[in-house]
Amino acid sequence: MALGAGVTVFIHDATNRFDDIEMTSTFYHLPHVVQLTGPLEDVPKAITVYFAGTAR
Repeated sequence: MALGAGVTVFIHDATNRFDDIEMTSTFYHLPHVVQLTGPLEDVPKAITVYFAGTAR
């Protein structure tokens, strides 16, 4: 429902397997889906930086 409303969705994978066709879905590659990798502790900062860069 979030994607239908144009809301950004964040997904996280510490091992960066987003391009592994056997393990992922095309959902991960939609325009409003932001892929985050690295340590889980870095996710809040990455989201903050994302929105700082998209501020109008």
